[in-house]
Amino acid sequence: MKVLEVEIRPVIISDKPFLANIQRSNWPAGTWWGDGYQERLELAFRIEPEGLFLAEVSSIPLGWSWARSIGPDGLLEIGAIILVSVMRSHWGQGIGLILFKEAERYLISRGCAAIEFETDSRRIRALRQFGYELVGWKSETEACFIKRLHSR
Repeated sequence: MKVLEVEIRPVIISDKPFLANIQRSNWPAGTWWGDGYQERLELAFRIEPEGLFLAEVSSIPLGWSWARSIGPDGLLEIGAIILVSVMRSHWGQGIGLILFKEAERYLISRGCAAIEFETDSRRIRALRQFGYELVGWKSETEACFIKRLHSR
């Protein structure tokens, strides 16, 4: 298997068509990201654009992630990895993990005491390896995880 040289950079406004394309191709109508993805992309750029990251190989965009600090919850700053999305043609090549880790680094740099991530139940074992604990279920297949980083 060929090892890809993945570059991570901040998302910029001119990346919007790619982000919209990946959302349309990866998330069908009737899903949270499939319906209303344009509004969610605008929201991402409006509220915390520095939490948007793009993965490229040879200057070709292949995936992106969105992380945001949710704000004070008592004394805790909570962060959330809202999305990690990779072109289907490049699934299983480690790009999603690289984007996930970049989103974590960003939230840690913001001083977050914990990181939340919601995803389908197939990722439980992998997330536990990265220090996340299952804290609840959003639906029959959507699980909510928390990684506690430190207390203030």
